[in-house]
Amino acid sequence: MVGGLPIKRHHGDEQLIGVYAARTAQLQLYSLACRMSNVPPSDPEPSEIASDLRYIVGQLARRTRERDIVTLPTRLAETLSFLDREGPMTTSELAERHSVRQQSMAAKLAELDAHGYLERQPHPTDRRKILIALSQDGRDRLNDDRRRRVSWLAEAITDRLNSREQRALANTLSLLDRLIEA
Repeated sequence: MVGGLPIKRHHGDEQLIGVYAARTAQLQLYSLACRMSNVPPSDPEPSEIASDLRYIVGQLARRTRERDIVTLPTRLAETLSFLDREGPMTTSELAERHSVRQQSMAAKLAELDAHGYLERQPHPTDRRKILIALSQDGRDRLNDDRRRRVSWLAEAITDRLNSREQRALANTLSLLDRLIEA
């Protein structure tokens, strides 16, 4: 019997029986899939979503670094990006915002300064303090790295996702933005 149907076996019919068996198995799987599609999926646990999201975002960040897309080391790019977003601030303010010791931040700033990516400005209200700001070279370097990352990611989206998947990805951006605000 194949698929519940009696089949007479003749010498040399093993291949034909194999085809019938494969087709029957295929139909049974299709039938099972059809029945299961009517079963409402259970809602995923928020902890599962969070774990998967953390992993995927981390992998995406690592993939960007692995591809030599970013020319600045991450630890330096983060500081330049922060200064670009938040504006000039003192070394101690930067250290506090990055949760590092002032000496560690001073060493990082010295490295950025050696490349010409920073400029120093007098504090507007306290003559004893110096503000650290992004120089035009620093801004250019940061923007170049950003363009490289965007270009790589846009290419990956175009190559890997169809138009329906691209729309779905675009729709999730507002949800991710809301998570950042949490």
